[in-house]
Amino acid sequence: MISVRKAIIDDIDDIINFLSSLGYSDTDIYKDKDFFVYYENSLLLGCGTAYSTKDYCIIDNIVVDVKHRRNKIGTALVKTILNYYEINGAKKAFALNGCYEFWKSLGFQILKSDEQPELIKNIKDFNESNDVLYYVNLEGYFKNCC
Repeated sequence: MISVRKAIIDDIDDIINFLSSLGYSDTDIYKDKDFFVYYENSLLLGCGTAYSTKDYCIIDNIVVDVKHRRNKIGTALVKTILNYYEINGAKKAFALNGCYEFWKSLGFQILKSDEQPELIKNIKDFNESNDVLYYVNLEGYFKNCC
């Protein structure tokens, strides 16, 4: 059985073990961000972190077990994150990550630095990175999905 959802307290040990097995350290686990998990038959195969500020959702990270990549796990995590934050009032989502084809397949577009909202420009992670910033408008994103 597959379960994709916002993490709960009972998921903490699984998340720590999962991220540790992929080389992440304890400092990579932030208390001020929401975790989302993808389980298949009680086995954690992926997780993502995100948070919101004002009308924006910031997808911080999507991590999928190496052996299970290209099986739509990352897609399921991103859509779960977008749905959660859209329901909670976010109007746009941003992601700082290097895989253009992945983000493009989910409707994200590249956002040029001169087009970034002031609030996004002030976020440390975005300012200190040379990576590309992606965004998607959440208004109507899920309108035709069902």
